[in-house]
Amino acid sequence: MNYRYPGLQAFREEDELLFFGRAKETKVLYDLILAQPLVVLFSKSGMGKSSLLQAGILPRLRFSAYDPVSLRLHQTGIPLEQQVLQAALPEAPAGTSLWEALKTYNATRHGVPLLIFDQFEEVFTLYGPEQRATFVRQLADVINGTLPAPLHDQLRRDLADGLSDADALAREHPPRVKIVLSIRSDLLHYLHALSDDIPGILRNRYELRGLLPAQARDAILSPATQAQELGGFTAPAYTFSSEALREILGYLGRRRYATDSFPSTTVETPVGPACKTTEEGEEPALTKVPADEIETFQLQLVCEAIERKIIEEKHPAGFTVTPVFYGAETGLREVISRFYENTLARIPVDEQRNRARRLIEDHLVKSERRVSVDQATIAETHGVAPATLALLVDARLLRRDIRETGKYYELSHDTLVTPALEGRKRWETREANRRAAEAEAEAAEERKQREEAERLKNEALAAQKRAENNFYTAIGFVVVALVAVLVAWWMYQRADSALKEQQKALANVVQFNLKDFDALIYRLEYERALEKIKSAISIGVAKKELSDALLELAFWYAETNRPDRAWGVLDTAYRLAGKTPLDRGGKAWVGHSTEAPASEREITRAAIRGLNLDRYRFLQVRYYPKMINIPGGTDTIGSGQGDEKFFTVTVSPFQVAETEITWWQYNLYCAATGAKIPEKPGWGGDGDNPVINVAWYDAVKYANWLSEQEGLPKAFSGDSDETYAIDLQAPGYRLPTEAEWEYAARAGENFGYAGSEDIDNVGWCNRNSGSRTHPIKSKAPNRWNLYDLSGNVWEWCWDWYVDEYPDRPQVNYAGPSGGASRCLRGGSWANNDADSRLSNRLRNDPFIRNNYLTIGFRVARHFK
Repeated sequence: MNYRYPGLQAFREEDELLFFGRAKETKVLYDLILAQPLVVLFSKSGMGKSSLLQAGILPRLRFSAYDPVSLRLHQTGIPLEQQVLQAALPEAPAGTSLWEALKTYNATRHGVPLLIFDQFEEVFTLYGPEQRATFVRQLADVINGTLPAPLHDQLRRDLADGLSDADALAREHPPRVKIVLSIRSDLLHYLHALSDDIPGILRNRYELRGLLPAQARDAILSPATQAQELGGFTAPAYTFSSEALREILGYLGRRRYATDSFPSTTVETPVGPACKTTEEGEEPALTKVPADEIETFQLQLVCEAIERKIIEEKHPAGFTVTPVFYGAETGLREVISRFYENTLARIPVDEQRNRARRLIEDHLVKSERRVSVDQATIAETHGVAPATLALLVDARLLRRDIRETGKYYELSHDTLVTPALEGRKRWETREANRRAAEAEAEAAEERKQREEAERLKNEALAAQKRAENNFYTAIGFVVVALVAVLVAWWMYQRADSALKEQQKALANVVQFNLKDFDALIYRLEYERALEKIKSAISIGVAKKELSDALLELAFWYAETNRPDRAWGVLDTAYRLAGKTPLDRGGKAWVGHSTEAPASEREITRAAIRGLNLDRYRFLQVRYYPKMINIPGGTDTIGSGQGDEKFFTVTVSPFQVAETEITWWQYNLYCAATGAKIPEKPGWGGDGDNPVINVAWYDAVKYANWLSEQEGLPKAFSGDSDETYAIDLQAPGYRLPTEAEWEYAARAGENFGYAGSEDIDNVGWCNRNSGSRTHPIKSKAPNRWNLYDLSGNVWEWCWDWYVDEYPDRPQVNYAGPSGGASRCLRGGSWANNDADSRLSNRLRNDPFIRNNYLTIGFRVARHFK
């Protein structure tokens, strides 16, 4: 069949006439490609990068001076550079460098080669450093216009042998070529890691966002109305009613199957020249993009489902799709779930189907994120046959990666995570119901046996009474009665054992729910966590543990200014703990005080302390930064290397947060104030990971909020529309100065990193991080018990960036009075070892939120 909508497949070049909704993006990217020698196209998975390149860009290049060469570097048995040669210049001899091949291309072909590397992240995910080394070096030579070392040496020899200057210049002249690198945004840091070899690699980048409503309308309506004869389509031309379009656009604009967090109003998107390296110091222009953008993946699935239904029901040309036809919003919601379930249903063997479901739902989805599992583990541990995996890959439910260590499988797209989670939830519910039903049936059987024992006992006693005048008969009945009593006792014991087993089964169900509760809290999903606890409470066991869990929700609601919800949860927590629910007035239970606390928040805090003081202390540390006292003193900061000078500073005693601010802590602030939650990275916003995608101004506002929470005079004055001022002696929270940061990080020791000369002991960098942030305090602290000052995420400091420190020693130095960029310290998970050394510095525009997913912060305050 020939469909109008490709569904899970990307648009191809021949689908040009069906590729709608991306005219603007196609033009902007095409113009950028024509203007620049190297362009990076990036987006989240499922936004349609491959479709834009294939059906948008390639057709425009047909009549240009450029020869497009589409590349996927996934043939792991062939060197990377050789794969490029096979696609661009197949006649080139083995061992030819990219430089030589492209020069040959220029000399023998009419057009200029345009190398389009689709899914460029495969260079990093499928190949090791040694396999990449030659390719990266050759690619860098071409992009930088640097004659490769072997050719340079040969040129020197040929010059000595009489080669003319004109011929030498011709050899040195770089090849004419354009390059496009397409990569997922959550893996953009891979390119950042190449910036030492290719300094301008991220200078010109274009981010492909989701479809705006008008674009999505075009992508839905235009393919449907194409004449059937134009593309030999199976379905006749049809259209959508205005009600259907409005409902589909509204649904797709707000429904998110993936785990990423989307802002509620607008998001900031780099366009044109991208963030350049620290040395260049340039930042991207910003444009506002509406947040109700639509993912092309979901749109195509919905439209494909509607088209298939039209074909199946044989509707005539001119048919109008209405909400009734596809089942209104419920029908839309079921499209992706049906795709998931229908694909699994295609597995012919029941046992393999069940194994595949358990593989996906239990092992390919962790913490609501896709993960990959190697084929050997799948075969040995999960028993899923290769034929089953091949079926799921062909159906586009699973994606297969070929790496150095073997074949790996994962869900093909983030939007399939939710159907998998829903499937797991249904299975868990069935299993819990089954276990509860079995326990209930066993208990019922034991009750029946106990009742039978009671009946036998009563009959024996009655018989004994009737025969009490007959001694021998009485003796016999006594024996019978004794046997009956023994039988009854045995049955009672069995019944008691069954009841215990039932209680144990129910307790296991509660523990399972508590585990899910913790996982939801870890992902900052408090409303879902509340529903999970409600379901566990209805079982009626493990009440103390459930009460403790509820205290976290009560704390959360209280700290985010929702006292009514906090008290509803607290009331239940007290009942579960076997204590009388409290009077919200507070006078009867707040220690020995005769007066209630001043605010609803303090009343709730006191109620939590009164029920479980240890739990309250735990929550206080989870949701608010723990401050460490730093003694004042004098130290020398700076590396003293090259032109950089040592700088002697004296700082007064102060406090600094033990760790970087976490997602738990920053999310609390956002929920309490209505501030925009930062966009989460591809790996999610795990509660104990440092928050990222925060601008300097975001960090300042968070610090001021902390001061308000504790009733302290603010250290910062001003707002985002004017220059902030800082009072280093104010008791409120603030960002550390650059001098305070390095003074605290060095802790009076002479190490290159915060607490060690080996970063592996104290920090996460690009060698050991696995390309993501990590939980705070998962590496060793420095001497003053401060964590993650080296690596994990860069940390904002108060100071405006200045190239050189002052010539003279300074006291409580807070940097210059103005500037263009603010200071960053500490390095990150995406940087190398040297970037995380204590003397290393970085700068960034204080308004920028997303800088390769690497910027966070910690707070400080004055301390007497």
